[in-house]
Amino acid sequence: MKIPVGVLHGELSSHNMLKDPGLIVRGFLLFDIVNLLVYSIRIRYLRLSVRTLPFQGGKRGSIPLGSAILIHKYLMRLIALGDSLTSKDKNWPNPLSEQLNCELINFGITASQNLLQIQIFQDWLLDNDLKADDIVIWQIGMSSDPVIAVGPEHTNRVERLERIMQNKFFMSHYFMRDENKIDNERRINLLHVSPMYRKFNTTSHPNPEADVLQNMLFIFLMIKKMCPRLLVVLGADWMIKKEHWENMKKFFGEKNIDFVDESIVSWCIDKKLQFLEDLMESPTSHPRGHPTEESVKIYTDEVLLPKLKSLGWI
Repeated sequence: MKIPVGVLHGELSSHNMLKDPGLIVRGFLLFDIVNLLVYSIRIRYLRLSVRTLPFQGGKRGSIPLGSAILIHKYLMRLIALGDSLTSKDKNWPNPLSEQLNCELINFGITASQNLLQIQIFQDWLLDNDLKADDIVIWQIGMSSDPVIAVGPEHTNRVERLERIMQNKFFMSHYFMRDENKIDNERRINLLHVSPMYRKFNTTSHPNPEADVLQNMLFIFLMIKKMCPRLLVVLGADWMIKKEHWENMKKFFGEKNIDFVDESIVSWCIDKKLQFLEDLMESPTSHPRGHPTEESVKIYTDEVLLPKLKSLGWI
C-alpha cells in the first residue's frame, strides 16, 4: 500500500509534526482510516477455508477447501458441532458460513454421540482458544449409547474394518482422537455403527442419556464464559426424551443460553420440505431422515439466519 503523499510531504510531514504535536494524533487517525478501508476491501474478496474433522481413515489435520487471502485475528468464526445432520458438506454449516462470510470449523461426525462431541471439543480447546466474536452452534444428537474407546493396539483391526465399511457402506466406523495430554496416547472411539462396537460395549447404566446431557449443560456454561455467542439446536425430536429436552430448555432460560425450540427435522417436516429418503427406492420414515441440500438452505435462511439477527450477532 502506498503512503499518501500528504503524509510525507504535506501537512502531516515529520517536520510539521515537530512544530505542531497535535498533527501527530491526526496522522495516526489518517493511517487507521486508510488501513481500515484497505482491510474492508480485501475482506470482501476473501475466500475462507473450511476445516472439518478427518474422521475417515483416522488421519489428523484439516481439510482445506479454500484459501484465505487474509484472516484477521478478530475475524468471526462459525464453530459447528453435531452428528450427521451437521457433518456433511451439504448440511446447514456450509450455507450459513457462506452467508456470514466467515471461517467454518465443523466438528460434526456422522453416527457420533453427544459425549463424543464433548470429547472432541475438549481436545480442540486444549490447543485452541475461543474468541469473543466466534459463533458456536451445537446441534444436540443422541446420548442413548455410551462412547466406546479402544487403545492403539487395535489400530490394524480398526483400519481393516474401515476399508470394508468405506467400500460397502461409504461411511466411517471410528474416530481417532488427538493425543491425550497425560499419557501421550491416542484413543480410538468406535462409532455405534462399528462392527466392533457391541463386542467392547460392556457398559451397563440405567440412564446414560441424563448424565451425558448434564455434562453438556456444564460445557455450555463454560462456552458462554469464553464466548457469549452460543446457540443450541436439536437435531430431531426422537434423539432425546421429550422430558429431557424440556428440562434442558428450562435450564437454558435460567442461564441465558440461546436455543432454537423446534428440531431441524421437525421444522423441515412441518414445512413439507424434501428429505434424502424421498429419493431412495426404499424410503425410511421421515423422523429419522436427513433433509436435502435445498431443504437445508431453506432452514438456514428461514431459521438460523433470522435467529442470529434477532440476537444481534450479525
